[in-house]
Amino acid sequence: MLAKFAEWANRTGEKSFHLHRINIGPRLALCFLFIILAMLVGNAVLLRQFHSARVQAESLSGVDQELIAVLQAHISLMSFYERLDFLARSEDTSRLVREAEELRNALLEESRRSRNAIRNLPPQVKPDPALFPNLVAIQEALPAQLDAITVLAKLKDWEAVRLRLVNQVRPLESRSSELVASIDREVGKEQAKVGSNIERAQRQILLIVPATGLLTLLFASFLGWAITRSITQPLGRLMAGTTALAVGDFNHRVPTVGNDEIARLGSIFNGMIVRRKRAEEELQQLVDLVPQLILVLEPDGKWLHANRIAREYTGLTPDEYRSVDVVGKVIHPDDVENMRVVCERGLSAADPFEIDARLLGKDGVHRWFLFRYNPLVEEGCVRRWYATATEIESRKQEEDRVRKENVRLEERTRIAQELHDTLLQTFLSASMQLSVVLDGVPPDARLKPRLDRILQIMNQGIEEGRNTIERLRASDFRTLDLAVALSTVQQELAIQPDIDFRVIVGGRQQPLRLPIQHEIYRIGREALVNAFRHSSAKHVEFELEYADTHLCMRVRDNGCGIDPQVLHSGRERHWGLAGMRERATRIGGLLKISSSAISGTEIQLFIPGSIAFQASPLDPNS
Repeated sequence: MLAKFAEWANRTGEKSFHLHRINIGPRLALCFLFIILAMLVGNAVLLRQFHSARVQAESLSGVDQELIAVLQAHISLMSFYERLDFLARSEDTSRLVREAEELRNALLEESRRSRNAIRNLPPQVKPDPALFPNLVAIQEALPAQLDAITVLAKLKDWEAVRLRLVNQVRPLESRSSELVASIDREVGKEQAKVGSNIERAQRQILLIVPATGLLTLLFASFLGWAITRSITQPLGRLMAGTTALAVGDFNHRVPTVGNDEIARLGSIFNGMIVRRKRAEEELQQLVDLVPQLILVLEPDGKWLHANRIAREYTGLTPDEYRSVDVVGKVIHPDDVENMRVVCERGLSAADPFEIDARLLGKDGVHRWFLFRYNPLVEEGCVRRWYATATEIESRKQEEDRVRKENVRLEERTRIAQELHDTLLQTFLSASMQLSVVLDGVPPDARLKPRLDRILQIMNQGIEEGRNTIERLRASDFRTLDLAVALSTVQQELAIQPDIDFRVIVGGRQQPLRLPIQHEIYRIGREALVNAFRHSSAKHVEFELEYADTHLCMRVRDNGCGIDPQVLHSGRERHWGLAGMRERATRIGGLLKISSSAISGTEIQLFIPGSIAFQASPLDPNS
């Protein structure tokens, strides 16, 4: 039922009213006017029913007034008769004469009231035509009877008084009683009739009130629905066109019906879409021809368009650029948060800004790009943002290399200064003091050869310290071959030649990055010095293994091993083991030390090839 009503209303709204031909202001005014008229009609129907009920109520009240007037007259007559009967039995002439005047006045007053009550009945009350004459005849006969009884009482003829009461006054009371009974029957009928009319009026009111309200509500609802629909439908079509324009659909057109404001606005909107489509097409063609990544964003930063170069580089489609979280998808995870913060701040300021971030290509590699954002401002408002992305991977790598080299150079310079100002100066002072002592020792003294050897070792240590400081301060330090450089440790330390020292190089030797080469040399030298000086080993082996994916250095001995406590916590005021671990961690390597009193000690350094080896010229990361 509701579906049929809605269908009928729809057809009616489309074919009959043609509200879209009227402007919105007059349309709303007509709607409110018709609603007010409907309410007035409903109220008029209700007022008529209430008036009918009031008339019936007045009629019932008038019938009651009629009955009350007759009853009052009858009661007054009965009172009159009883009082005279009492005075006649008392046979008190003076008292009867004295009260006769009061009775007369009471009769006259009661007669006047009852006549006025009957005369003033409502017009819709139609009493019996004989009611008023009969009542008047009874009331007019009483004063004459009172006069006659008074005369008889003065004559002391009480028997005649009593006979007159019985024969003359008593019949008047009977007539009054009959009149009351007649009026009572008439009033009963009239009350039943009026009550029926009132009940029928009540039923009609109970039916008409909700019916009128419902009809008024339905009419107002239908009219409001029709008016609202005539406004919301074209507005909805206009909003759909706006939404389509927002997502870049320039083929959408807003249907225009009628000649109201919304229809004219739809026509203007369609014309604007055509002009914008033409301008966007020309701009996109121009942007696609530019050999650089170019992105177009809405004022709030939503990605609207990417040129052909950008789409080919990231592998994203135009729909994906507009629908997915592009920043979260193509920007490196470590750069996403900074990218969002900088873009949010820059977009809100509406000024050009730039930011460096790593962009993911469709080949799965993140490369550094410089993003520059420039706003298109019209009438003081940002209409579009145009962003360009320029690859700066080589520049970033060079900056990173220079930064790391500077850090290492600063560290090496600091260490060189510390060595020169502390250890080397101490050795020089001790060497000078020992030379002075040797000058005073006789040539044939037994301690002189040992002291000469100690002085020789000290001078050798001083020379090694100077060489080390020189290498630390040199920015272009390089050793052509680690195996060759570390194989001379035995001779430098003047170790007895009975120790079996072997150097093994496996795999295809590759050039090492200079900072990594320096750290490997320091770790290997420290391991060999510990093996020669502290292990009491008879066999020491140094192995350098080159592989495609890694570089591995091993130093093994068959000595007494390292005390577990020293291996775990180090020896007080000795930092050899701790230094090796720190150097390995700093270059991204893994240092493993295993030692026992039976099998000796093995120190193994593992470094990934991407860290250890220099990149080849064909390497894209070079």
